[in-house]
Amino acid sequence: LRWDGVPRIQACLSDHFGAEDSAYIQAVSRNLWVGMAARVYRPGCQLDNMIVLEGHQGSGKSKALRIIGGSWFAEAHESVTSRDFFMVQHLRLLVEIAEMDAFSRAEVTKIKQVVSCATDRFRDPYGRTAQDHHRACVFVGSTNELAYLRDGTGGRRFWPVRCGEIRHDLLAQARAQMFAEA
Repeated sequence: LRWDGVPRIQACLSDHFGAEDSAYIQAVSRNLWVGMAARVYRPGCQLDNMIVLEGHQGSGKSKALRIIGGSWFAEAHESVTSRDFFMVQHLRLLVEIAEMDAFSRAEVTKIKQVVSCATDRFRDPYGRTAQDHHRACVFVGSTNELAYLRDGTGGRRFWPVRCGEIRHDLLAQARAQMFAEA
């Protein structure tokens, strides 16, 4: 891709997800896009955070993530404690962990561990031994609730973004240029 020189990634969450335009939202937006580019060019690079899209049910959060990830998008329906979770996210760019509010306190702790891990170790189907797989994806959480961070030690790995009206058409138009910029 060739970037046209127009900055877009800092404003992605405010322009396309209806988030409030603030220095925090701009930083989160930039880190999402740069994190995806970094994981493509340097799989296994350290990425300790994940954004969590907060918004009403049916507002289109998952559809927007599907637009960004394209054919490299996956929804993680498996528990973060299962081997299948790691197999689903392997060779994906953007993995949605939907309904963050549905996770128990123990699973939120496991999600924190998974988010900050740069390499996953699992045995491929029909493989004889477990192998290391450098993480090539970025995780994004989504929730309809505001009470999903049940961690007494804080939620520094989770970057909440309150979504408003999501503009899927404009996101689809700008997607390639945002990847080029990142």
